[in-house]
Amino acid sequence: MVDAVLPAAGAMKQRGQEPILKALLVVNGSQLIHRAVSSLRGSGLVDRIVVVGPTELQACALEAGATVALQPAGGGAENMLAGLDWLNENGQCERPVAIMAADLPYVKPETIKSFVASIPTGPDIVVPLVHRHDFVTRYAGAPASFVRLAEGSFALTGLYVVNPMVVRQQRTVLRKLFQSRKSQWKTARMVGLGHAYRLLRGNLSVQDISEVVKRTFGCTAEALIGVDPSLAFDIDDLRDLKWCETAGAANGELL
Repeated sequence: MVDAVLPAAGAMKQRGQEPILKALLVVNGSQLIHRAVSSLRGSGLVDRIVVVGPTELQACALEAGATVALQPAGGGAENMLAGLDWLNENGQCERPVAIMAADLPYVKPETIKSFVASIPTGPDIVVPLVHRHDFVTRYAGAPASFVRLAEGSFALTGLYVVNPMVVRQQRTVLRKLFQSRKSQWKTARMVGLGHAYRLLRGNLSVQDISEVVKRTFGCTAEALIGVDPSLAFDIDDLRDLKWCETAGAANGELL
């Protein structure tokens, strides 16, 4: 059993138009925030679900089964921490917490159930990775980004697991990571120039990724390979949304 935090304030920008909350996008008749929360609740393995997002999505989140919906506290790191702080202030805080994106159009209850059952015991941070072959086989032609490692190319997922006590203690590190994520140089300095160079050359291993997380947060960490590819498909821009509405709907992915 785990708890879950969904930072749901992310917006998709469109040229000449106001930004759209990604969690409120409707795909195949369902708002993404509703799909995310109902999948977590429907798995039967998630207890408390904290959604952090604007007022306009809170009613939908609560109707889908969220325990509480909080107003945004700032950027991604602040919203994540707000959810973890709420869990700490409202009951036991030793249970692992799943941090999940609110814009996963293909997530289902059985996906969450399988994922939670596969979480290794012990690591403070679990980083799931999806192999490129598995993603492309499931979503042929879909827009995607992959990281080339020594063992192959992998996609990061929109769901990972943390020890809430460790992350809350390292909130300064978390804020710096979020602030530097759009700058390759700043990110390289945080993870180490040697590791960054090896990543660019495709020589960094999965074990190295775990070591980077361990060193950055001062905790135990483990990469988890083989999770469902749907956890790596999120809505970043209009290309992703268009693929869902055409190719994705055509092959029955959202039914």
